[in-house]
Amino acid sequence: MISKQLPDLIVPLIILELQRALGDDGWDALTQASYSVLSYWNDDSRTSIRDKCCCPTLILAGGGPYLAILGVVWTDKFIVQRLTDLMWLGEARTSEDKRLYKLARVFTALGRCYEILDHYYEDIYDRRDSIKTLIVDEPHPRFFPYYTSFKRHDGVTTEFEYVDALESDPTTVTFLAKTTTGKPCSLVIKFVDRYGFDAHDHLASHKRAPALLYCGLLDGTHDARDTERPCGVSRCAGLYTGPWRMVVMEYIDGRTAQQVPRAQWPMSAYNDVKAALTELHKANYVFGDLRQPNVMFNVKGKALLIDFDWAGTVGEVCYPKGLASAVNWPKGVTDFAPIEKEHDEAMLETYFSVKSIN
Repeated sequence: MISKQLPDLIVPLIILELQRALGDDGWDALTQASYSVLSYWNDDSRTSIRDKCCCPTLILAGGGPYLAILGVVWTDKFIVQRLTDLMWLGEARTSEDKRLYKLARVFTALGRCYEILDHYYEDIYDRRDSIKTLIVDEPHPRFFPYYTSFKRHDGVTTEFEYVDALESDPTTVTFLAKTTTGKPCSLVIKFVDRYGFDAHDHLASHKRAPALLYCGLLDGTHDARDTERPCGVSRCAGLYTGPWRMVVMEYIDGRTAQQVPRAQWPMSAYNDVKAALTELHKANYVFGDLRQPNVMFNVKGKALLIDFDWAGTVGEVCYPKGLASAVNWPKGVTDFAPIEKEHDEAMLETYFSVKSIN
């Protein structure tokens, strides 16, 4: 174990679980390491830190020439996630440059993560008395992402705190927050690996989507509308690569079309959604996921589009892998297929027209 010595306790930073060969002694090193992390953090001597944060910890586990790096956090659940594949550290005779370069990048990142964790626990320890007490069923920093600020277009940094998750699904990445600096207001914060910020911004300028306040790197300072770094890249065959991004938008007081019984929908629902699509299509954008959970009725009954994860320029964006089979997708929609305007129009009729009631 690589640990951090604080004045009155030891905090695990990296747990090592290495075997002479994978599966040696009849157990899996990665699973054993995960239980070791749980055991370390469950110790009563670490309660003062455990109840103040999500206990981020790294794992190095493997056997023989194979090694994997995993990350652990403890929110309301104990979560273990692989951060790398099972890497081979052996040596071949030829064509090694690419693999060695990849390994060098991994271990460089690991070193930086170690430094960040070291400073993180120093900070948590120094602030432990000011961090709110962990109380069941009440919001606490332990249950929410680490990032709590973003820089607006005018250069002003806004700080916020999380209030609750906006979905009951344990995998949710969308949260309700409130500002702690500047004018008090509610925000929606979400974390994504792809986002149609141009399409969102365009529709927001026509008052048919929430105002987009930030979309960029997790540090809250590199907005995709100001720099290319957070933009991501569409690859061949519909694959998409890019950094994780934080999206910040205004909170809309209302309910989604899925939450409102169809008989209680505003009379203008269909026309509002159609008008929003028309604005997107005129600017050569597509939406892609026009289902009822992605349309919100505000308190005045106006329908707004709220989810732009798949949206983007025609010919540049594709459907992701793993489309839900329960959704009535238009003809031609498959994993990695290009998103077409005709698909948006078909989904409008399927989910929002008068005919779709029956």
